Amino acid sequence: MRPEGHDVFLCYAWEDKAQADALRGELTALGLRVFQDHDGMRDYDCIPDRIDAALRGSHVLLALYSPAFLASEYCRQELHFALLSSYHLHRSRARVLALTQHLDVEQIRPERLKHWRLPALNQSFDRLAASVAGQVRRLGTQDPRRLGDAPNPPAPKWYPEPMPDVLETYGRELDLWRIHDAFFPDDASDPGGQVVAVTGVGGQGKTQLVRHYARTFADDSPAAVFSMQGFEAHGTGGSGDQAVRRVVETHLARIAGQLLPDGGDPFSVPFEDTVRRLRSHLAHLGQYLWIVDDVPEGISHAGFKSLLAPTSNGRTLLTAGYELRGWVHPDRHLVLPPLERGASMALLTCQWPDGGPKPVAHRLEDLRGERHQYAAARRTVDALGGHPLALALAASLSGSPQDTGIADFIALEKLVTDPDRDALALAEQLRPKLPTDHITGVAATLSRSITALPEEGLDVLLLSSVLGTAPLPAALASLVLAEADGLSRAEADERAQKGFLQTEAGYLSQRYGTATSDLSAAAGLSWSVHPLVNQAVRQSERSPHRRQELRLAAVAAFTREMDDARDSQRYPLLSGHLSHIERLAADMLDIDEWHLLNEAGRLHAELGDSRAALDLYGRLHARCRSRLGDDHLTTLAFQLGLGVAHGLHGDHGTARTLLETTHTALCRRLGAQHPDTLTAWNDLAVVCGAAGDHEHARGIFRSVHETRVRLLGPQHPDTLDALTNYAIHVGRCGDHAEAHELKTGLYRTFRSLYGEAHARTLDALNNLAATTLQLSDPDGARRMLRTVHHTRQRLLGPLPHTADAAENLAAVVEDPDEAADLLTEAYRIRLHTQGPPHPSTLRTLHHLLAALLERDGEQASPLRPGESATVSARFATTEVAETLPAGLTPGQIRLDDEHMDERIAVLEAAVRVYDVRLAALGPDDVATMVAVGHLAHAHAALDQFDGQYEEAWVLIDDATTGLELTLGTGDAATVAADEVRTWIAGLGSGRDTTEADSR
Repeated sequence: MRPEGHDVFLCYAWEDKAQADALRGELTALGLRVFQDHDGMRDYDCIPDRIDAALRGSHVLLALYSPAFLASEYCRQELHFALLSSYHLHRSRARVLALTQHLDVEQIRPERLKHWRLPALNQSFDRLAASVAGQVRRLGTQDPRRLGDAPNPPAPKWYPEPMPDVLETYGRELDLWRIHDAFFPDDASDPGGQVVAVTGVGGQGKTQLVRHYARTFADDSPAAVFSMQGFEAHGTGGSGDQAVRRVVETHLARIAGQLLPDGGDPFSVPFEDTVRRLRSHLAHLGQYLWIVDDVPEGISHAGFKSLLAPTSNGRTLLTAGYELRGWVHPDRHLVLPPLERGASMALLTCQWPDGGPKPVAHRLEDLRGERHQYAAARRTVDALGGHPLALALAASLSGSPQDTGIADFIALEKLVTDPDRDALALAEQLRPKLPTDHITGVAATLSRSITALPEEGLDVLLLSSVLGTAPLPAALASLVLAEADGLSRAEADERAQKGFLQTEAGYLSQRYGTATSDLSAAAGLSWSVHPLVNQAVRQSERSPHRRQELRLAAVAAFTREMDDARDSQRYPLLSGHLSHIERLAADMLDIDEWHLLNEAGRLHAELGDSRAALDLYGRLHARCRSRLGDDHLTTLAFQLGLGVAHGLHGDHGTARTLLETTHTALCRRLGAQHPDTLTAWNDLAVVCGAAGDHEHARGIFRSVHETRVRLLGPQHPDTLDALTNYAIHVGRCGDHAEAHELKTGLYRTFRSLYGEAHARTLDALNNLAATTLQLSDPDGARRMLRTVHHTRQRLLGPLPHTADAAENLAAVVEDPDEAADLLTEAYRIRLHTQGPPHPSTLRTLHHLLAALLERDGEQASPLRPGESATVSARFATTEVAETLPAGLTPGQIRLDDEHMDERIAVLEAAVRVYDVRLAALGPDDVATMVAVGHLAHAHAALDQFDGQYEEAWVLIDDATTGLELTLGTGDAATVAADEVRTWIAGLGSGRDTTEADSR
């Protein structure tokens, strides 16, 4: 039997206990049964069973609403429970009464309490008690149920797919009511049509809040809850409205396929007819909620209106990272604040201790018993400024010390208050999208959470960062991993599912579907990675080569899927994979992130296999043309990538034709001054310069720069990139004095904007050094190049950019031994990061062999005819030149027949170096063993007949074994030889000769 219960549950802050005592006395005198807790409680203290039972067994909650009440998390939780129970009992707040003290009406939350509040506490207690008693008795007569009798809400009917279960939330109870008040200013049900927006900085919990709202108040949307997402803040291959239109069309088509009686395939009829039928169906469906997550920037009012619920019986709930006050009524525009300290502490400790958390009240009580840990946790909360995503990531870091190196809250405090260089660099990249005073702490948690991931989890994040924001199916990730690594389907499934579970455990992703830790059950699920995490991964220097491998593998997987669906009408391009395809297309349009090397021929923006890339982009471009038309922006995006691929492959005529056609079409579609149009024009200049038409390239780069100055300003990064390209081609046209003046100004500008050690500043100094050398100042060039090399060594470590710097410096130093050491450094870096078959690795090997022969008084085979020697006759150097699409970067390039002359020259140089070493030092000297390794590398790369693999294997196995015995397995020379041995071991066994291992 249920206990008798209470008429009134008195909810108050401890500071108001005197008033609560007086009021309870008056209410009891009037015959009401009143529950009052006499023990003070702190935020998130354990709610004793007797208090919970009393709250559930009461007819009414009476809140003494004062400034102290507002500050009490404990009071807010009780108020939320009572409001929610009253709502589920009556669709009203009739069971929650409020007495106000020392507050203006505007300060009362939720809004509906303003309309039903009782007299203020400054009136006599007998009058207040009489008012309360009258309301309680009227309610008891109408409905004898108590707060604990409220039914649970029904599950929402999600379309087009179920949304993830909402994780435990902290401190957002009243924000749920703010949304509800905005939709329903009074308790009466409204027919629909309202638009409510929740805005705030990235990571503030907007998406989770609106999904929590949809679940909590499912009774308000009995027909359905539609969720539209997948918008890219970075653009999706076209202007804002056009990108929005494509996402909206995709979602409407999927919804039509589920709702219309014969709508199993909405793509089989004209899209306009499908939309018309869907609108008619929605109009008769009943009240529904239409969620639009992350409204993109850069759209017109018409584009904004296209996002709203299609019919008047739908309510629209928006989230955005920027304010929408011009388009949403101020009373329905909610800015989500940071979490308050109590909620922040609860979230920070949700994985403490040791990833096996206790209930929040118990763990905070335990933590207070460890004084120094508690103080560190409090300071960490303050350093993160109540940012929910950062707090969740920090909680995961402290909950897995064996994986993250964060042993306790003291270590966590140090991480967020004393961020390392990577975190500071990430903070600067995120600052435009995350304008908070606590940006460095937020960036520190993001950076450490990403770097602490195992390989599988990092692969998932890298893949998510190159694809769209729509949920990423585990099955799709498996396809890409199988393509990238040559895995069986079962192996790829296991790797993908492990990776998703690892990211989910670290709060870096969220699952769509039923929670499970079983890998086989996870195969059919999808995961969504937070946009801020994706942005952090894109900005990170970790594993750029692997990220490019996965991007190219995704293109291959999508292309093959479309080929397999040749006879089907539901192409991925028009259904669930559209946003991912669009993201790949956007990458190919975004050319200002990557660079092409100078006429020395070193590729700085590194393709994968160039023939395979041409084939992939060619087929994908053809498929887009047939399905979307020649002028569709997605088609033009792939056409741009195809043109650049032809240019890098050396087919400048075809590349120029494709790029000119693309530029003309974009001028017509978007206008000559649109950023995407300027990108295509810039790419055309790249090809012109590569083909030797430097005057024409110079003219285009000058025009691109002038246009960007007008549109973006003189110090915008895109403007400065255009000026850099122009300055390079001024020098290539022979005007070295003007080039020097331009490059000097650029270097000063970059140094002023970014500091001495920034990558852009170092690139500018490198460019200036090349021109300084042309003006017969080798000492000045050496000083500049030495600065670049030392800084990249210190900041980047052994990455390709550092190898570039070492090679450039080697070209100008006077000491032959120093030159050989620098080139050895560059060669070993490239072996590890780019692989033995990569053109840059082989070119560096050629330069190293030439330097060794020059030091020994010999002469290497000459460079190929027409190959530039910018710095000296020994070997060419790097000048950072025009930019390439971000989609065409790190990877391996197949050495096709056109490279045969250079490969022969490398082999001849390797033979001569070996002969010299053998004659001078004998077969057992370390230098001779290293020379054997170089010879094996050159021999295998020649790729003229299968027997060469066996000959190369004998050489490299002998050399590596000798180095292991002489120097040990950890010596740099041994490690480099083993890189070559591992590569040669896989040649001639069904793999292409020049295919690099996945790195």
